[in-house]
Amino acid sequence: MCISTSSKLSFVIALILGGLLVAVHKKPLHEDEIGVICCEALHGLEYLHGLNRIHRDVKAGNILLSDSGVVKLGQ
Repeated sequence: MCISTSSKLSFVIALILGGLLVAVHKKPLHEDEIGVICCEALHGLEYLHGLNRIHRDVKAGNILLSDSGVVKLGQ
C-alpha cells in the first residue's frame, strides 16, 4: 500500500514471518497442502482481478507463507 501526503510518500508492506514458500518447505509438500496453497493463491488473484489489476509473475518464489499458514502473493 502506498500512502502519500504533500511532503512524504510511504510504502506499507505486510511482515510475513514464514517467508517464501520455496524456502519454508525443505521437504516435498503433500498433495492436500499443495491444493490449499494453490486455492489460496487463486483467491488472491481473483481479488486482484476484481480490482482490474494483474500479477505478472506468479510462481512458487512469489508465494509467501506466514508462520500461521496464511498464503499471500508477493511481487
